[in-house]
Formats: sequence, structure tokens, C-alpha cells
Amino acid sequence: MSETPSPAPFLPRTAAFLCDQVVVLVLVVGPLAVAGVDVLAPANRTPIFLALMGAAFTYHFLLEWLFGTTLGKRGFDLRVVADDGQPLGLWGSFVRNALRLIDGLGYWTVATVILFYRGDGKRLGDVLGRTLVVRATTDAR
Repeated sequence: MSETPSPAPFLPRTAAFLCDQVVVLVLVVGPLAVAGVDVLAPANRTPIFLALMGAAFTYHFLLEWLFGTTLGKRGFDLRVVADDGQPLGLWGSFVRNALRLIDGLGYWTVATVILFYRGDGKRLGDVLGRTLVVRATTDAR
């Protein structure tokens, strides 16, 4: 592909992310609640938070690497590609998603500030992973 793909707009990208967070929440908290774990107990906050972080990383990393999209992104017609529009590789997906730990600081303030400051649709994970979130219906498919 000779042309650099255009980044997806901020609002659909944010909506897709929120949908993905609900999926991760259900995947982790649902089974715990069914098993009788008091998911609201203060003593369970840290282990549940760590389980949510691990599940979120695994969910995003694997689905984006294997399929180029997550359930939330798919619902908003978005996908993740390499900077040049080629399919996302293992390393790009790993770096992009590992850096969610930094991008997510301050309720995703770091990612939002970087996205708007840079103006190219990239948060820190995208910059270092050399990735881009695009509309799936564009030529980046």
C-alpha cells in the first residue's frame, strides 16, 4: 500500500473502547459473581483489579493481533493496522497494548492528551507500536 491510511475519528474509537471495557468486565466479574465471590468487598478490589488488567491486555492483544479488531471496534467498523496499512503483527499488538498501562493513567487522560496534541490519531501505544486505528471500510482493510 503506497498511501498512509487515515486515522479513525476520536468518538467512535472511544465508544468502541468503552464497549470493549464492558466485555472485559463481564468476562472477569461475571464468573466471579456467579461463583459467589463478593466483587464489591474492599478485600477483593486489588485482586479483581489485577484480573481486569490482565484480561484487558490479553483480550485486546490477542483479538487485535489475530483479527485486527475487537468486539467493540468491530461494532464501530474500526480495526487496528500497522502504520503502512498492512495487517497488525504480533510485536505491534504487544507494544500497543502493553502501553495501555501508561496511556490509561488518569482515566485515559494521558492517551487523550497525546491523541489531541499529536493530531494524527495516535496514542503512545500506537506511536511506539507503529500502529493506527482506522475505519475498517477504508482501503486499509
